[in-house]
Parts: sequence; structure tokens; C-alpha cells
Amino acid sequence: MICRASAKAIVHNSGAFVEDADLALFGILHSAWFTAWQATVGGRIKSDYRFNNRLVYNTFPFVGLDSRHRAHIELAADEVLAVRAAHPDASLADLYDPIATPADLVAAHRGLDRAVDLAFSSRHKFSTDVDRLRFLFDRYAIAAGAGQLTVGSGATPSRSPSASGAGLGQRACPRQMAAAT
Repeated sequence: MICRASAKAIVHNSGAFVEDADLALFGILHSAWFTAWQATVGGRIKSDYRFNNRLVYNTFPFVGLDSRHRAHIELAADEVLAVRAAHPDASLADLYDPIATPADLVAAHRGLDRAVDLAFSSRHKFSTDVDRLRFLFDRYAIAAGAGQLTVGSGATPSRSPSASGAGLGQRACPRQMAAAT
């Protein structure tokens, strides 16, 4: 589960965190884009997704956000949070039950997905996860070919700290996600 927490939050040793994450990053991580990436590269334990910051987050080909796209994603992410808050008696598990997700939350996520779609490309129409994954893997191949993804210690993929993001937009990876220790 991905959530926002205060700076004083204690992360369980099986968790991961992004220090100083902003609302735009929250929005991208809750979009169909990141969900499709997670489902594809993250694996599963039984039927549950298995999140690994090094294999999922740190390899996700983030797009550089201009101020207009950032504002649209932040507005849409804020709407998702507002709709969640409008259901105070429901847990996140209740809200995201595949057969009982409230219609207003589904609509808020569709709005968020449209905002992230436009941030990744205004020239393409992304109507399915397959469309999004094709685009993401093309960006991943470009980043890997340009040396913007390197193998760090322990043979785990990580972002090159010197990667300029050339051809991918500024700040291709907003921040590394760290594993809790």
C-alpha cells in the first residue's frame, strides 16, 4: 500500500519510503501507470502484489513534469484524497474492494489517470494498461540505453545519480525510494 505519512512516521522493515514526497508523486504512484508497472515488474506472493522499491519504483521511467502537468496531477491527486476522506468509516481495503469501490472514487482515479496520461504524452491516447506499458517499456529501454539506469551494489537496478534525464524530461526520477531498515 502506498500512503502519505508525516515526517515522524516509522516505516516497518518490510516497507519503503520516499523522503519529502510531494502530491504530484503521490498522484503518479496512485495512477494506472504505476499500478500497471507494479503488476508487471513487481511480482506477487500468492495473489497479492509484491512491492520492491529497487525493482518497481527505482526502475519506473518517470517523466519530467512541467508546471502545468504537475498542477493537473496535484489537483487530481487531491481529489482522490478528498473522496477517500468523504468515506470516513471505510478503510482503504473497503474503498478499494474490486467489487465495491465507490463510484466517486472510481471517477476520481479516472481523472487522475487522464492527468498522468497527458503528462506522459499529449500525442498518444492511452486507453489500456497495455498501451501504457508499451510506452513505459520504450522509455525504460531509452533510459537503460543512455546509461540512466545502472546496476548498483548487490546487482540491483538503480538510477544513476549523474543521469541528466536528457531526452526523458527533467528529473526523470524525482527521488530514490529507500527501503526501511
